[in-house]
Amino acid sequence: MRDVVPHPERLVRFCGADCSSCETYKRFLKGDESGLVNFETNYRCCWLPKDYPRGKDCEIRTCCEEKGLLFCGECNQFEECIRMRNFYSKLGYDELKKRMIKEVKREFIKRNEEVDQNIRDKLFIIGNRLAKANVIWVLFAGAAAFFYGSNRMVTDVDILVKSEDLEKAKAALRNLEGVDIVADLTLKTSLGVCRFFMDDEMISKMRWKELVDVKVSLIPVEDNIIFKAVLQRGEAEGKHDIDDIKGMLRHEKLNIAYLTKRIQKYQAAKRVYPLLKELGLF
Repeated sequence: MRDVVPHPERLVRFCGADCSSCETYKRFLKGDESGLVNFETNYRCCWLPKDYPRGKDCEIRTCCEEKGLLFCGECNQFEECIRMRNFYSKLGYDELKKRMIKEVKREFIKRNEEVDQNIRDKLFIIGNRLAKANVIWVLFAGAAAFFYGSNRMVTDVDILVKSEDLEKAKAALRNLEGVDIVADLTLKTSLGVCRFFMDDEMISKMRWKELVDVKVSLIPVEDNIIFKAVLQRGEAEGKHDIDDIKGMLRHEKLNIAYLTKRIQKYQAAKRVYPLLKELGLF
């Protein structure tokens, strides 16, 4: 059977267990499949394929795969998760948690490095020019979704500013290709017209993140989710709004009170609530 069992793509697994230091895995490399299934729990090694004929998947693997996560620590509910709190409370298991958190950080750095150098240069220029022009701005839409956990790479840059700063921002960023600067958007949907804009409340919640050596101001994740939920564009439009929302929900903990307030402010309740309920948020 050994010839048909693939090796794991990642030696550090969902919970932080390291296959490279596991005696069972070392025996497997020598052709011995004994011990791949725990006789007490009937859980099998979590790198085994789904169709492996013996044992069953552990709850941790199942949960992570359902959410599309590489590690438990990427989940926005990790700190409150009773299952993982009990798991890591076992003697010696705190080392698994430390290793897992280290891998989460490594993946984040890797994602940042994967952003095209042209995009990084562009964000650096945007930050410098708008700071000199005294314009408050946030990155939003697809690029912000990437920073908040979407798996899609950054291909364009969308900037949101206050309406009174729009012309000043456009002047500051003139001749900078591939950058879309907007304010006070009117979004038409099948359920009516929604608004989308920057105000002082949004500014008070905006986030700063480091992209290698570039500091980027991000729209609050709640506002970005609302924007994507209003549009709900798919592959036909060359967009992936719902996939972006799922990625953000997996990785970010939301301020539900703020989210609810912003949905009402954007006049987007009829459009947004059904989708978010379908995705299990409400």
